[in-house]
Amino acid sequence: MSANLAILLLAMMGVAILLWQVATNLAALLIVAGIVALATWVTAEQVSQYRQAKATTPVTESAAAGATQDQSAGLPPPMPPPAFSPLPQRRGMTGGAAPPAVAPPPRNPRS
Repeated sequence: MSANLAILLLAMMGVAILLWQVATNLAALLIVAGIVALATWVTAEQVSQYRQAKATTPVTESAAAGATQDQSAGLPPPMPPPAFSPLPQRRGMTGGAAPPAVAPPPRNPRS
């Protein structure tokens, strides 16, 4: 299936390149359709690989429960989340209201 899809995508890209001079919108639509087809195919392949990997390594519920109990034994319970989010502390005035960082140079009295 992957070879057929690759040939189809290459053909679509060739047609899109030829159409670019004549009908830019149609060529852009063809390119977007190719990208969507490629993304769909990659997702389907990843799902099938995931299902194959999951089927070859079965994990029973009792084994998974035993592993989590062994890992969490002896550890203190997790801390509860804070009741509020502390606001950032500002120090003094900011922006135009703030005093200048350095004193401005003295003005020339001649000007």
